[in-house]
Formats: sequence, C-alpha cells, structure tokens
Amino acid sequence: MTASPLLEVGPLDRAALAPLFAGLEWPRSIIDGALEGHVGTAQVAPGAPPAAAVLHVQVFSVVGGDPDTPAAAELVDHLPTNQYIIAGGAWYALLRQGRGHGPEAWYWRPYDSARLEADHLRHLAASAHAAYEIVPLDAALLANLWSDLEVGLPQHGFRSDADLLEDGFGYCAVRDGQVLAAALTFSRSAGAIEVQTNTHRRHQRRGLATATCAALVLRTLDEGLAPHWSAANHRSEGLAEKLGFLPEPRREV
Repeated sequence: MTASPLLEVGPLDRAALAPLFAGLEWPRSIIDGALEGHVGTAQVAPGAPPAAAVLHVQVFSVVGGDPDTPAAAELVDHLPTNQYIIAGGAWYALLRQGRGHGPEAWYWRPYDSARLEADHLRHLAASAHAAYEIVPLDAALLANLWSDLEVGLPQHGFRSDADLLEDGFGYCAVRDGQVLAAALTFSRSAGAIEVQTNTHRRHQRRGLATATCAALVLRTLDEGLAPHWSAANHRSEGLAEKLGFLPEPRREV
C-alpha cells in the first residue's frame, strides 16, 4: 500500500480551511472545533490553494471543498475505512465511484437546543438513583474513566485526555469510587459543544445518563455555549427529547 499523499495541517493553520466547509450545516460544533484547533486532525490534498480537505475527529471524517477537482478524487482515494464520512451529495457520489461500491448509509438525527429549560434540567440532574453521586469530571476520575466504563478507546475528539480537561468538561455518576456513567464534551468550539454520553452496560436504566447529561447541558448553557446533540439510535433520540432538545431532520453519513 502506497503512502498517503495527503498533507497534515497543524491546529494553528486550519482557519484557512474554513471556506471549504462553509456549506456544511452539520455537525458544526465538530467542524468548527477542528478548524479552531481544539479537536482532531486535518489533511488536505496537494495543491495551492487547497481545493479539498478532510477533518478527522474520532469516528468522523468530514470532507469539504470542491468535489469536481483532481484533488477531491485524491482525497477520496485515501479516506480511512470504518469511519462515518460526512459530506455533500456530490462527494458521496465520488466516494461510491472511487471505492467501486456504495458505502453503507447511516442516518444521524441532530437536535436543536433552543427550547431547553434550566429548571427542567436541574430536576433531571438530581434524579439519579440515590446510590450514585453526580460529580464534575476531574483528573483523578479521568485516569480510570475508560476502563471503569468498559468502553476501550477514549470517547472524545480531543488529542488527549489532558486536552479534554483543559478545553472541555464533563460530569460523572460515581459509586464506590468507580465511574459508571459519564457525559462530556466530545468536541468544543468557540460557541458550542457536542455532547457525548456513556453508561456502563450493567448500570443502565437507572437515570445515570439523564442526570449526567442534564448537569453537562446546564454547565454548557451557564458558560454561554450551545449544546449540540447528534443521535445515531433510538435510545439517544429518546434521551435528547427527555432533556428538552427538539429533533431536526436526519442527516445521511
């Protein structure tokens, strides 16, 4: 396999890529967070000025630019597999053509935060089972977070857990010193965050995701940021609506 010709773009240089992603409405908190250098990595196809670029943020690869250029075809040829590819319709056609077969289509539902109510969120934040304590994420909890939750890889788009603590925040449901649910900033930009939530498989249906997410969203609003929610399944959709988010049309990835 030949080495990728795509060029890495450092965090301080990504603002110049913003015009390539101006037409993508979703997921803006992830796109803007990557362009501002808070999360993920960025690559461009060779050429000056760049005609196509991709932002990699954990499981997402967001493609932007002109799909009708040789640079776009070069970029598509070197996209990673097993990622959620977010792009426009012409890009999807190019992806199918370049791979020789159609990628599997998934549909994520974004949610709007305009109607969130602080009193309702405060009530939900206090609704967890009495055996658990809802506390802010800190370095001590983060040290064992992923092993406690049994989720393997870090569930955020920051370059490291240290960057998560520096640029983001979270809330945890703790019992006997173990984190059994967490809601945290998957990504953040100057004006918004993307919410991420995980609950240990043996501690579900006890209100832990609801309570930790409500605490996270309350802090997000207190800091003057917009909380963004994107759901890939019915359980996530139900939790978003319980918190007070309003559903928007599904988006293909």
